[in-house]
Amino acid sequence: MKPKFELSILSVSVVSELPGTWSEDDCLKLLRHLEFDGAADLPPAERRDYAVMALQDKEDVAAAAALLGFAIGKKLNPGRTQNLAEEMTSDRMWEEYADLTLHEAIFNAQVLLHQAFPATPQPEINQIEITLRALNAAAHTYLDDLAAAPTTQLIPEPVVVRCIAAAMPPDAILHRLFEDQIAGAAFPEAENILWQTRGEVLPDGPDGKPLRKVSLYSPIRWTTPLEEEWSAECEPFIESLND
Repeated sequence: MKPKFELSILSVSVVSELPGTWSEDDCLKLLRHLEFDGAADLPPAERRDYAVMALQDKEDVAAAAALLGFAIGKKLNPGRTQNLAEEMTSDRMWEEYADLTLHEAIFNAQVLLHQAFPATPQPEINQIEITLRALNAAAHTYLDDLAAAPTTQLIPEPVVVRCIAAAMPPDAILHRLFEDQIAGAAFPEAENILWQTRGEVLPDGPDGKPLRKVSLYSPIRWTTPLEEEWSAECEPFIESLND
């Protein structure tokens, strides 16, 4: 028996920054990367403002290149880094760049680039809250086993993406680009579709079936069809049950 769930979408909202990014420590490291004199002497609460001012001392493309150098290191050669920096000043590269593994880092760089140069694209990402309710014994057991695991990982990203896809129309971009992965092929791309996920065990529903809440952050490109109060039943392929 395959696990069967009911997915319900509680909320969909657009946010401009991921939680936990550009901390005071991150901004200090960026200031040092930008060779800002006296960075260590700045009050921690002011480091971000000074990082933005240091970026504003450059042209927008040079600032983008500096941010990319900090965010992705040497994952791209200098020519590709320069091309990407130029594209960041006018396009939503955190959704459009060919390499999905760099999207989150590009987005984080765009946050400060836009703060320094408001004419560049505003970073936007969807924050979505969903619940998954077990509809059969197999789903009940799966959720209980996940909650009891030492890693306390509530729902793996591939499973969440497959459940979300069940609530989308067949022509959604997620289906068109990842049809095989949603059906059951290996799905490493799921980690680059859902940038952050946070799970919560909720009290069992009135029917006694376990309920899980998941808050996730995902590019608008992948999740734009979703709307509040949508629900769908799903029987996602689960790698750990099919090894």
